[in-house]
Amino acid sequence: MDHPEHAIFLIKLSKSSFFHYFVKLEQIKKLAIIKEMTIDLNSEAIILIQNALKTDRNLQLLISLIGLGMGGYLLINNLERFTWIVNTLILAVIFGCFKLLYDVIRFWQPRQMPLIQLLINQPKEIIWVYSVLTEKLPLGIWFSKKGTMYFKLMNKDEFTIKLSEKEALIVSKYLNDRLPHATFGYSKDKEQWYMANPALLINDSYQED
Repeated sequence: MDHPEHAIFLIKLSKSSFFHYFVKLEQIKKLAIIKEMTIDLNSEAIILIQNALKTDRNLQLLISLIGLGMGGYLLINNLERFTWIVNTLILAVIFGCFKLLYDVIRFWQPRQMPLIQLLINQPKEIIWVYSVLTEKLPLGIWFSKKGTMYFKLMNKDEFTIKLSEKEALIVSKYLNDRLPHATFGYSKDKEQWYMANPALLINDSYQED
């Protein structure tokens, strides 16, 4: 003979088990999202990004020092020979080089640079990542492929870094797992969508709690 109280107990147990299962599932989903958004600064891809940023930083340092040196020399030794327009242009170049040098010193460590800080603290601002590769053909002989990786932001700003074809693939694969909301790869349609409204490039499969 069946007992109603047993049936009621089983129903309550089933509901309780389902509730705990649902809670556990939501916790797992949240942990997965946290893992996706977490950037490992010691990963190969992030180290490649930092190395590219250091190369760009060193180039900017060289340009700023050369510009300051040449501008200062021309201004000091030829102040009376040049017209006020030329002297004003030289002063503008010196000011621009000084500002460039200031920014280089301010963000000297790669981890302090805006792109790395964005990846760590505001990864959702990056909504489109793609690379443009160019072939180097000295004397008509294929040598290598170098490219520029673009990081397009929600506010329509962008960051760029120089990477080889192999490096770009490593970085793209890593970020694809860590930026599930972002769109990867270039096409004319994506460019038009981005120009119209950057939010159109948020990945359709990405759901934010």
